[in-house]
Amino acid sequence: MDLTGSVERVLDLRALDLATQPLPGPDTAASRVVGDDYLVLYLSASEEFDDNGHVVEVLERFEQDCAGLEAAVSELWGPAVSVDLRPFMDSMVRGEAVPELPGFLAGIVSEVSAWHLEDRSICVGVGLCDTHGPVVLIAAVGDLRRHL
Repeated sequence: MDLTGSVERVLDLRALDLATQPLPGPDTAASRVVGDDYLVLYLSASEEFDDNGHVVEVLERFEQDCAGLEAAVSELWGPAVSVDLRPFMDSMVRGEAVPELPGFLAGIVSEVSAWHLEDRSICVGVGLCDTHGPVVLIAAVGDLRRHL
């Protein structure tokens, strides 16, 4: 992971007008997901796994990268708060409606570190896209706080 580039992309999310502005910086369709009121960036992704034994090692490395990213952003915005997304996953499993942003995030990560700013939440987290990877480091922007 390029820590400096990832920090810059997270910082850009603070000024992004989700309704009218294009995503800042270089981007491809595969590295982002846009919803009605949120944006998720894939900052880093591993390869998919044929052998699940290797997943733990890769996941630990990505978690270290995420901790470094969180520390760098926290120097600018103050400490992040941990947001547990498992209740949203439980609701989805029961077939209940879940708001878009926490529903999307819960499909990948069980918790995120979030900064609740004036009109938005910005969060980072690490998870698996499915049972065989890839492991991903994501950043997201939207109004997560209103769903907690």
